[in-house]
This record gives sequence, structure tokens and C-alpha cells, in this order.
Amino acid sequence: MNPWARAIKQEAYLLQYQIWEADRMSVVKVIELIGESPNSWEEAAQNAINVASKSLRGIVGIDIDHFTAKVKDNKIVAFRANLKVAFKYEV
Repeated sequence: MNPWARAIKQEAYLLQYQIWEADRMSVVKVIELIGESPNSWEEAAQNAINVASKSLRGIVGIDIDHFTAKVKDNKIVAFRANLKVAFKYEV
């Protein structure tokens, strides 16, 4: 398994643990988002969380699904992070 795939798998296990630890009696909803940045994949993921946090309360973790990039004239012009965001579901 390549290092990126191993890291993503470890993040998925960490997300599951964070959800379990957040509140053993709560319900957690997971949504998928794509964040974008001209600088890095980490910043792309952070941008997605920043936008999500404006309308979601109780974010307990994220799982990075995969990374992509937009290329123009043989240069990366935008980094994209596809992620799943877990948050406590409130009735």
C-alpha cells in the first residue's frame, strides 16, 4: 500500500474514533465537500472546513477521501481536497 493510501486509511479510522468519542449517544451525519486552494491541498481542506463551519455546528472530524489538482499550461493552478465532514446531528 502506498504511503498516501495508508495515511488516508489511518485518517478514516481516526474519524471513526473521533465520532465514537464525541458522544456515544449522539447521531453523526457525514457530508462530502470539495475544497480548493491555489497554494496547497492542506489549505484546500481547511477552506472546505472554514466554509462548512459557517452553517454546521458540532463538526467532530474529517476524512480526506482524495486529492486532485487543476492543471493549466502544464502547471498546477488549483489544489482540490475531497473530504467527508462528520458533525453531530441535532433534531
